[in-house]
Amino acid sequence: MEVKKILSYTVPLYGNRRIFPYGRMCVAHEGKEYVVRFGDLDNEGRFYITAARRRFYFRNVGSLYAPHFEFYNPNEVQRAKRKTSRMEDLLNTLVDHMVEEAGNQNRPVIEKLVEYGFTEDELTFTLGFPPAEVKSVLEDVDQGGKTA
Repeated sequence: MEVKKILSYTVPLYGNRRIFPYGRMCVAHEGKEYVVRFGDLDNEGRFYITAARRRFYFRNVGSLYAPHFEFYNPNEVQRAKRKTSRMEDLLNTLVDHMVEEAGNQNRPVIEKLVEYGFTEDELTFTLGFPPAEVKSVLEDVDQGGKTA
């Protein structure tokens, strides 16, 4: 599925029953061209069009006033999210074991992870280390202090 041309594109302002941009576009699929309406959402809030009696999902990777539509398969997106979630779970398990091996002390583990290239946001938001400890370690590293 490929967008050939956006034929009409309306950004609703007020007095309209719509809240998302809508219009018509020309798409090509398997050698045939279709003119389809867009702006409809499915029950999970994803934009879609219907062509050749099939539903195709798309997203705007441009901006509101300069749209660039890209088609995707929602099943692949779900698989990627599950894989990312699984990787985060495994990483958290490894970090938990590192903390246990360090005698339940966060600082040596944070120092080691900083050496490996973890950022402040990754240490606090993703791995859940206390922000004060992370800042303390990063300040020591920035001042040329020795870690671990």
